[in-house]
Amino acid sequence: MKMKIIYLSAALGFSTLMGSYSSGPTSQRGDRTGSPISNTTCTECHGGGNFQPALNIQVKNATTQALVTNGKYVPGEDYIVTYTASSATGSPQFGLQSTILKSGNTQAGTFATPTTGATGAGTGAKLTTSSSVQYLEHNSRSMDGVFNINWTAPAAGTGDATIYAAMVAVNATGSTAGDNVLATSMTMAEDTSSVTTSIANVPNQLDYQVYPNPTLSGQVTLQGVEGTAQVIITDLTGRQVWQQQINSNQLELTALPQGMYQLTVIQDKKQGTQLLSIQ
Repeated sequence: MKMKIIYLSAALGFSTLMGSYSSGPTSQRGDRTGSPISNTTCTECHGGGNFQPALNIQVKNATTQALVTNGKYVPGEDYIVTYTASSATGSPQFGLQSTILKSGNTQAGTFATPTTGATGAGTGAKLTTSSSVQYLEHNSRSMDGVFNINWTAPAAGTGDATIYAAMVAVNATGSTAGDNVLATSMTMAEDTSSVTTSIANVPNQLDYQVYPNPTLSGQVTLQGVEGTAQVIITDLTGRQVWQQQINSNQLELTALPQGMYQLTVIQDKKQGTQLLSIQ
């Protein structure tokens, strides 16, 4: 798990960051996370503070609540990303902006259900989309500095996914003076180890049908599959492009490009593979 931290002498450029909660920083100033697609850091804003801020990022499996400690994500799995801002001195209030990008600087996976607070019950955060990239951002000052976001990891074959985040610690005086900003990033590698173990040693045939096939929308139904199952999709070269445990016979495959695929379903020690055409 690779992390880098950048201390900025002044702000993300959230001019009126804490004075315009509902519109949020993205709509005002764009990406200020320190990512490769950030515009600038707008050093004329939010400077001169002495809070000595810190920002910690943790990723947990959404189902098991287990903390990810190996620095890897499993393609298609659901996670909760928690950002905890703190300060060594003073009692600031906090704002945040974050996104997750793959190596081509486009969005990696999808965000959903932003919350605040250690219990995840707060409503001081929201989702904003700009140039096809989703951002978690504050919509009010945070007193405890905790922001949470549900993240579905991208499809297999994506490679590294980097979390970019920038936090501003403010003195809540209504001015951008006396504040501090910290930007950090954390890179998660794609976990490819689950592919072989998932489809190996499953001798019995699982009979099911996929419809519509071809699909124009990328949405398909697995007829004959009920309950929990493992779905693995590979291209015709055998490269895995999608993997997920499902609890419904409905699949949402709109992230996959047009082409022919092999769709394998594993359930109750049975395995079946069908060709799938996405047009």
